[in-house]
Amino acid sequence: MQADVLENVVLFLRSQEEESDEESQKSQLQRYQINVLVDHSQTRGASGL
Repeated sequence: MQADVLENVVLFLRSQEEESDEESQKSQLQRYQINVLVDHSQTRGASGL
């Protein structure tokens, strides 16, 4: 994964002068999408909500 990100670092860098197609950019970055699951079952105290 690390090598792939380094090989495609240009996908993460957006020039303010560059007008890129947002949908195209989203599809190119989709392979880096992750789901995060956090287990707070052992956490004590206020939830912060």
